Amino acid sequence: MRRTARVLSYGGGAFTVVCLSLLHARVIAENTYTFTGSSRFAWAVGYSVALGITTYAVGLPDQPRTARQAAWLAFLASAVAALAVSVPQLILGDALLPRFVVFGAALLLVPWQVAVNAMARGNRTRAQEKDRVLLVADPNEREQLVDDLSMEPEYAAQLAGALS
Repeated sequence: MRRTARVLSYGGGAFTVVCLSLLHARVIAENTYTFTGSSRFAWAVGYSVALGITTYAVGLPDQPRTARQAAWLAFLASAVAALAVSVPQLILGDALLPRFVVFGAALLLVPWQVAVNAMARGNRTRAQEKDRVLLVADPNEREQLVDDLSMEPEYAAQLAGALS
């Protein structure tokens, strides 16, 4: 399930950028144009890559432990990727990628990333129910393990029993 969440997380950004670009090229633009035949196609690919890199850099989809944290990180990733495309447009003085695509993708991807994160967290709960640990150690170490497991480690587990 974690792999599926990652594919949906990174692929969702690319899919959103391509769909919004096609919508802009065929419907919204004053003078319609061929999306794949223009220089905007390369910038759309670049924006998709920037979204993927920033999404990975902030730890989405599986790092955040709450929906609020996932929303904040998704907003941060989308904003940084939008800046990565907007700053060159500002410097060059040319609309390399339509604002509709840049900001539309940034807005649509925040709830998308929160939903994918919820899917990844649901998988974590199921993993915790599956993975059980039998501890053979002193009672002091048992308390330490219980504390460690409550701090949400990388791999979730529950203490099945302890022997001393």
